[in-house]
Amino acid sequence: MRYLVFLGLSLLVWGCEEEPTPRHYQRERTKDLIGVGVVEVDGGEVWVLTQEVDRWQSAEPVHLDESIPPDYPYLFHSSTLMLEAGGRHFRSIQHDQSDNTLVYHYSKVNDGYLIAGLAVTECADHTQRAVPMISVRDENYQIVRWAQTSCEYAYPYANLSYNAHILPFAISEISTGEFLYFGVGGLITCLTKYGEVSWADGGNRDIRLSTISSLRNGGFALTDLQDEVVQLFDNNGVHGRDIEFNSTDRFAVQTIRQWENGAYLVAGVELDSPYLHLWAYSELDSLPRDTTYQTDFCVDSVALYEAGDNMLLACMNGGSCDGPSAVQLILLNSELAIVGETSFGGNTHVVLKDVTVGADGSIFLCGAYDRGNGSYSALVTKYDASLNAVWSTTVHPSM
Repeated sequence: MRYLVFLGLSLLVWGCEEEPTPRHYQRERTKDLIGVGVVEVDGGEVWVLTQEVDRWQSAEPVHLDESIPPDYPYLFHSSTLMLEAGGRHFRSIQHDQSDNTLVYHYSKVNDGYLIAGLAVTECADHTQRAVPMISVRDENYQIVRWAQTSCEYAYPYANLSYNAHILPFAISEISTGEFLYFGVGGLITCLTKYGEVSWADGGNRDIRLSTISSLRNGGFALTDLQDEVVQLFDNNGVHGRDIEFNSTDRFAVQTIRQWENGAYLVAGVELDSPYLHLWAYSELDSLPRDTTYQTDFCVDSVALYEAGDNMLLACMNGGSCDGPSAVQLILLNSELAIVGETSFGGNTHVVLKDVTVGADGSIFLCGAYDRGNGSYSALVTKYDASLNAVWSTTVHPSM
C-alpha cells in the first residue's frame, strides 16, 4: 500500500507510477479507502480504522453514508492503519473478519480497541439482513471478544439486482459507554460495550431526514432535517423535550451538542447561501440565541464535536454543492467566539468521518479525499488544541 504525507500545506509523494486498472467480469474496477475512526494510543501512536471499498469504476463512491452490502459492484475489507507519533504510516493490519462486515465506529475501551458495525448474515427465514456487531482487540491486535445480535434486531436492506443497499446508517457512542445503532425506518438499538442489547426502539422515522447526536447527560437527540425539530431522549430512549424551529424552511438544522453546564448548542446551514447558523439554548430557554457565520466555501453539511472546553464545528460539502469544496474547521468557546479556524482539502472533495480529541487537547480527524482519478484515499490529520496543523497523512487503497 502506498501513501502520501502532508506537513502543513506541503506534499511529499512516494510511488506515483501508473497502475493497471483492475477488471472483473469485463468491467473496470477501482478502490476507495475510507478512514472511519481514529484513536490515539500510548506512546503517541495513532490507529485508524479503515474500510476499503472495491467497486466498479462506473459505480458511485461509497462513504458509508449509504452503505452497500457485499455484492457486486461493491466488496468491502476492513483494516487498521498504525501511524507513528509523527504521522508516518508504518504498518497495516488486515482484519480476519469476513467481507460481510461494514465498520462505522472505533474507540478505546478498558480492555482494548472497540470496533462497531454491521454484519450481513442469513436469518432463520433464509433472508439476508444486517445485524449490529461489536468486537474488541487488545494492544497486540488479538481478538478479546466479539458479539453480534440476533436477527430480532436486524436492519433489512434492499437487494435489487446490482443496486443492493442499506439505507443511511450511523453508530453513536453515548456518555454512558453504550452504543446507539440508528438505521432503516428510524430503528434504534442500544448495545452495551459487550454487544448486549440494552434496549431497542422500532420507531417510525424517516432515516433519510434525521441525524443522531449523543449528549453529555447520557441521552441523545434526533434532528429532523425536514420539520426542523430536535427531539431529546434520555439514556433509556424515553422521549422528553422537543426544540422546534420556525424559520419558514430557510434552514437545515443538522446537529446538536451539549456544554458541560447542560446548555445546548444546535448547528445548521442556511439554504441557498454561504451562511451557517448556531443556536444556543439553556435548559429553560424558549427563544434561542442565534449566531451567524459566513463560510469561505460552499457548505451544505455541518457537525459539532466536543473539544475540551470548546466546540469544534466542521463545515463540509455533503454533495449538493457544485464542484469540490474544502472542509472548514471553526473552534468556538462557550460564548460562541472563534478561538481557532482553519481549512483543508483545497480544491478536492474531502469526506470527514470522525474527530477525536487527545488527552493534551490535540485534535485528530479522519475520512477520505478524492484523488482526482475517480478513487478516494484515506486521510488522517492532526491539529494542536488551537487548530494549528501538526501533520497530515493520506493512504491509498491497495490496487
